[in-house]
Amino acid sequence: ELILSIDGASNETYLQHREGSDFKKVMKNVYDLCKFKKAKGLKRPYITLQFIVTSYNEHEIPKIKLLSKKLGVDELVLKNISANDERKHFLPKDSKRNSKFIIKIFRCNQNIRPGLVSTKR
Repeated sequence: ELILSIDGASNETYLQHREGSDFKKVMKNVYDLCKFKKAKGLKRPYITLQFIVTSYNEHEIPKIKLLSKKLGVDELVLKNISANDERKHFLPKDSKRNSKFIIKIFRCNQNIRPGLVSTKR
């Protein structure tokens, strides 16, 4: 399994979490990897896009769902950030997401891994 952490669905938000990175280049590389995998008919690596939900990116959840499908990843995993008191400003503002124990998994195609429960919206 290959887990790619992409904590923003736009250049502006991505750079808040990954300062000095190149959002467009990262997106192109993920897309090219998924395209290569599909063209070769490979099942592995299983590619998971991981999005750590914070107060700075929670507004992009609908956008990251669309982006993950366009990129062609196998799965999108949303995880809430856990933060201590001095970093609590990172906690999502939406109280439904303000729990470090919530993990939502969205399948981006028909591949299903055993042992994982899918929460589709």
